[in-house]
Amino acid sequence: MARYEDLHQSLWDAGSDYGVQSPVTDPVVLEVERLLDVSLPGSLLDLLRLRNEGRVTSGRNAFPTSGPTSWSADYVPFGSVLGIGHRARTISLFDSPYLVEGRT
Repeated sequence: MARYEDLHQSLWDAGSDYGVQSPVTDPVVLEVERLLDVSLPGSLLDLLRLRNEGRVTSGRNAFPTSGPTSWSADYVPFGSVLGIGHRARTISLFDSPYLVEGRT
């Protein structure tokens, strides 16, 4: 498994800016944490401060599992990370019905 410091430098697909949101600010973090009624993990916020949403590099686009899934015998796909923001035609943590259902 990759160390967080290594992942930090190699997660994002540098050739794609698909879905990338405006930089994360403290007021936006507070807004989404209030809406979702959670404290976001510091490691997620560190990644989103480097790049707020987007596709992950092909070397990181699968998450290993200990057993079979509906996708594969040993992984689930991991193609992108949702960010935090309100960019038109882009989905973020603010737009996930599963996360915000019953919270507003």
